[in-house]
Amino acid sequence: MMQIDQEHFEYKRQAAMWRVYRDLYAGGHQFKMHAADYLLPRQKEPLDVYGERLQRVFYENYIGSIVDCANHDASRRVLLDVPARPSIRYPFPAASAKTRVPPRERGR
Repeated sequence: MMQIDQEHFEYKRQAAMWRVYRDLYAGGHQFKMHAADYLLPRQKEPLDVYGERLQRVFYENYIGSIVDCANHDASRRVLLDVPARPSIRYPFPAASAKTRVPPRERGR
């Protein structure tokens, strides 16, 4: 097995972005530990008030659920060999498919 001893330069360049994504995905305590990175102080806000806001911060973790659901759906499609979008074919051109009138009868 190959040992990886260095990070890719693109990963290093976007490390801050990956940290934000990791915090948003994890939510809970991990997000609260880094809350100062996301919750900025208001203009002329006293430090003690800002500290209270940091203590009360919470995050509804929707991103983690969305990612898990999408990952499950994608892996299920691969396992079942289901196409991503089933193709629907109409016997008529797209404009007349909505009305179900053959093109030769549309002018009558």
